[in-house]
Amino acid sequence: MSSTYGGLANTYESLVDGRHGWPGAGTRSGQEQYIEAEFPFDVYPSKVILSQPRHGVFQEQGWPTEGNYLHEGMAIEIPFETAAGPSTGGAGNYRAAADEKGRTRWKTVGKVNSDLELSNGAIEVPLKGIPSRGARIFRLWNTDRRHHTYVTTGSFIFE
Repeated sequence: MSSTYGGLANTYESLVDGRHGWPGAGTRSGQEQYIEAEFPFDVYPSKVILSQPRHGVFQEQGWPTEGNYLHEGMAIEIPFETAAGPSTGGAGNYRAAADEKGRTRWKTVGKVNSDLELSNGAIEVPLKGIPSRGARIFRLWNTDRRHHTYVTTGSFIFE
């Protein structure tokens, strides 16, 4: 995570417990905030399950119950990789590509859309464009870099 919002569990267990909308993880407000999942090996999920922050400590701390923290500007991304250079621990000989300032370049593989919300509060985001060998790192972040924002979700489950 780029930062952690105090009072939330901010743990793997709280993001995969299946309690959609209940406290999972969140960042402080700022630019380029994200929540990241890293696997010990390359994976090839077809979707990510997220959920709006609505219950429990989210309510107690004043997060709007109909909040729009997961909106159309949110995306699931993976590092854009190049075949040059030493391996980053995944399959093959790949490393994350960087821009002119040395920052990792990212590729969007899923976009959050309010139409994807299910009756149980889960938001299923289909993933497309993952390399055939898979990816190890995925992040949820706000693609609109002009605004300071929180990144928060009650679930972050890969299937």
